[in-house]
Amino acid sequence: MARASGGFPPVLKKYGQHFLNDQRVLESIADATGATAADTVVEIGPGRGALTDLLVDRAGKVVAVELDRALAKMLRDRYASHSNIEVIEADVLKTPLGDLAGAGYILAGNVPYYITTPIIFHALVPPLPRRAVFLVQAEVAERMTSPPGSKEYGALSVNLQTIAKVEILSR
Repeated sequence: MARASGGFPPVLKKYGQHFLNDQRVLESIADATGATAADTVVEIGPGRGALTDLLVDRAGKVVAVELDRALAKMLRDRYASHSNIEVIEADVLKTPLGDLAGAGYILAGNVPYYITTPIIFHALVPPLPRRAVFLVQAEVAERMTSPPGSKEYGALSVNLQTIAKVEILSR
C-alpha cells in the first residue's frame, strides 16, 4: 500500500475522505462539545486523529469509529498509551451509537459530505446524544436550521428541530 505524505495511509475517495487540519476550526469543534473528564465522546470518522488529539485530552473516554482499516490501525497504534480511547473499525451507519457509549454521550465529527444526512438521521436513533457537534457543508447547516415555510425546510429540519436545539456555531 502506498503512503501519503507524513506517513499517513492514502486518502480513499470511495469513503469521501477529507482531513481537517485547521487548528482553529478543530479547537472550535472540541470546545463546542463541552466535553469534560466525566464525558464519553463518540467521534465519527476520526481520520488521522486531528480532532481526536483534542478530545482525548478533554473527555473521560473517546470512542472513535473509523471505517478505513488502515486509519483505524494507525489510530490504535497512535493512542496505544492512552487508556481513555477505544478505536472501533466499523461502518458508523451500521453501528448503534448509543450502545458504544450509553446515555448522555456526546457525538462529534468531521463527517464525509456524501453521507452527512444519513449520519445525522442515524444519530437520531435513541439513546440520543446529549450534544452533537459536526462540521458540515454550509448548505446542510442551512437545511438543518431552516424555519418552517422556508425553501430549505424539510425532513432534516423537522426531525432535528423536533428533538433538539439546532444552531450554526460558525460559518
